[in-house]
Amino acid sequence: MSAFSSVDQAADPDRLIRSLDHFASGLAAMKHYMAVTHALRRPTRPVLDLGCGAGHDLEILAAVGVACVGVDASRVMLGTAAERVGGSLVQATGELLPFADHAFGGCRIERVLMHVADPAVVVAEVVRCVEPGGLLTIFEPDWSSLTVNGSPVPTRWVSLARHPAVGGAVGELLREVGSSVVDRVEERSWWSAADFEQLTDIESSLDRAVANGHASGDEVRQWLEDVRRAAAAGDFTAEIAKVLWVATAPR
Repeated sequence: MSAFSSVDQAADPDRLIRSLDHFASGLAAMKHYMAVTHALRRPTRPVLDLGCGAGHDLEILAAVGVACVGVDASRVMLGTAAERVGGSLVQATGELLPFADHAFGGCRIERVLMHVADPAVVVAEVVRCVEPGGLLTIFEPDWSSLTVNGSPVPTRWVSLARHPAVGGAVGELLREVGSSVVDRVEERSWWSAADFEQLTDIESSLDRAVANGHASGDEVRQWLEDVRRAAAAGDFTAEIAKVLWVATAPR
């Protein structure tokens, strides 16, 4: 299970915060796209940022004039968010939000559903809290789409997320609760060999895959040797899809 599933119990929460700083730069285009999409709706009620983490996206929403409330299960993350943006911050889980029905004009979720126990429960709870017709933006990776040099990489080799392929499944979750999907935007990340190894923590990930019985030691060692040999020869590509779903809450 990923450390992001329980940040306050993680061995090194500061490392997780630093990783969010890194992602804030790499995902800047999609983050601003989401914020502007909410701003153009001119919501008359605050927008909920579920899983607000260290507050990077609250900062972007405020910059485009969107009033917002940040929610996170982590006390550590909320402390960092308070230092960054202050404002309205609430410690809660996505499965049980302490808000009245239809309290918000919209909601954004980013890289949260892959870590929760049941994404369907969280989506339903968010829809309860958003006014009819309010905007929902949900951005999640699809780790099952990861390829290296054109070949699929077994998901269990590289991801600890509870739901690594949820990026492709969000549309169905939204439809199941009566929301209307209005757009699907896919961003495909291309990683250098160095970025691939860093973002996947590849050696530790492969060791874990072997320990959990998802691969043999010989298999992963040979695979990593082949990948590194290709990278040294200048022949390396790693690609993964991250999917933004835009929808409206049921009327």
